[in-house]
Amino acid sequence: MARFLSGLNKNIQDIVELHHYTFISMLVSQASKVESQLNESSQDDVSKSDGYSSVETLLEGDLLMVRGLMFTFIEDNSQRQNIFQSRWMVKGSCYSFIIDGGSNVNVATLQLVEKLCLPIIPHLKPYKLQWLNTKGNMLVNKQVLVELTQGKYKDEILCDVVPMQETHILFGRPW
Repeated sequence: MARFLSGLNKNIQDIVELHHYTFISMLVSQASKVESQLNESSQDDVSKSDGYSSVETLLEGDLLMVRGLMFTFIEDNSQRQNIFQSRWMVKGSCYSFIIDGGSNVNVATLQLVEKLCLPIIPHLKPYKLQWLNTKGNMLVNKQVLVELTQGKYKDEILCDVVPMQETHILFGRPW
């Protein structure tokens, strides 16, 4: 949680540090609320001053959590666990990703799959996943292909589909 907190913008970090949280999902939720409030107040300030908003449309969209999305080998091990934030287009909608290390599977939530009407394919090698919840093993037997775009860059990521509440997508590191 400390790494996530240190990766936030300073103004968001200062406010979030004042609140109590015991789980990473609570911390992510609180940071999202603070970011939304700060964006709303900055839009209000801009509209009062000159009538124009400086906030681009890329700042709009859902906040997604992503784990371990690093495509190049990094010699410095201290950089593998840093938090990064990026925005991607998925099916024409802009989503914000928080990139964190630690996972080695790509996971998309059933909620996201249903929201974007992504076609589900059967998993070739079903397995049980335990680290995602405290209720025991969860059978993972479905997959989905998520197409990401950022500017001219396009990529497709094969993700396992699971029902989870904390986030929409978790990406595992490729090494």
